[in-house]
Amino acid sequence: MPKIIDVIITPQNQTFLLLDQMPSLVYVRNGSLLTANDGGFYDFMKIVPGSKDAFAGRAFTIRLADGSDFECTGQVWSCGGSPGVQTLQVGVGTIESLSRCYVFSSATVDVALINEWLAENKPSRRYYKYDKRETVEYWDALWRREKWGDKVSPARARTLRKRGVTIFRHDGSSPSWSPSFERKKAQIAASMALDA
Repeated sequence: MPKIIDVIITPQNQTFLLLDQMPSLVYVRNGSLLTANDGGFYDFMKIVPGSKDAFAGRAFTIRLADGSDFECTGQVWSCGGSPGVQTLQVGVGTIESLSRCYVFSSATVDVALINEWLAENKPSRRYYKYDKRETVEYWDALWRREKWGDKVSPARARTLRKRGVTIFRHDGSSPSWSPSFERKKAQIAASMALDA
């Protein structure tokens, strides 16, 4: 059963959950409706006989609770459902899944699980909180590796450094700085301030 590690509620009021593991989707078939529930994380699909366009016709297999597999070849569509509890459509991901591709997957979750976590924790406001590309360290290493920046005199470099500007020295060359890097630093600092 997935456990909520972090909740991100963006300024646009979208909710994303960082989980310790992705929900396991094992479906119960009730006529044409397929329902999966892993500890309050739901997914609903509907079989539409004769249809071949669902998921762009992509073929995939889903597991059924009776132990069998169901072959989907364009006839099974994602749909909504009512599990009998209040739910919310959210994005879910794990550290591992987000490190491969920073995209949260869609999920329907029991609101009680989110409220239980929020009763003891403060949510984040930063959508890119777990994206390594949204750190100053990542961009600093990139600028140094690519040797980007505008050359400046040592005197100008000292003045800029006093203002908090990052000065680069590439292989003992003249000091340089980058207005783009400084804008990126400011953007990351503003994002981090959302959680202050």
